[in-house]
Amino acid sequence: MRRGPLSRDRNGRPVSRPLQIATARFLVSTAYGDADSIRAERRTIRRGIQDLFGVSRRTAQVILDAADRGDPRGDEPAERVREAFGLDQRMRIMGLAWELAYTDGLLPIFERVLADRIGAMAGLRPHQAVGARSFANPPWI
Repeated sequence: MRRGPLSRDRNGRPVSRPLQIATARFLVSTAYGDADSIRAERRTIRRGIQDLFGVSRRTAQVILDAADRGDPRGDEPAERVREAFGLDQRMRIMGLAWELAYTDGLLPIFERVLADRIGAMAGLRPHQAVGARSFANPPWI
């Protein structure tokens, strides 16, 4: 597999499985806004995990399944993301959060507000969270 932008932490150390799971938990906590798009959002998260960590589809699914077993509402995943990853890496995570917001092809105002909140949780300033849209690759573009 190729090396993904989150395959190493901000200090250049390989990212551990617990950190991968915490990052996936963070992403899971940003999804599921619309009951009709849950399946598509899960595919988006799995593909994002593959790309960001540079892992196989199977490994990405294992990480996502482990993330599902945790409590995504806790602040711990956001704290781990803020501490472990640098600005560019956190913006890439935010880019995936934007993809989740775009999953249903719409971007209602509440999803933009949620994206701002997610950016703050990831330790991004508002302009950085908006700038992270450039990392999003919605399937309909």
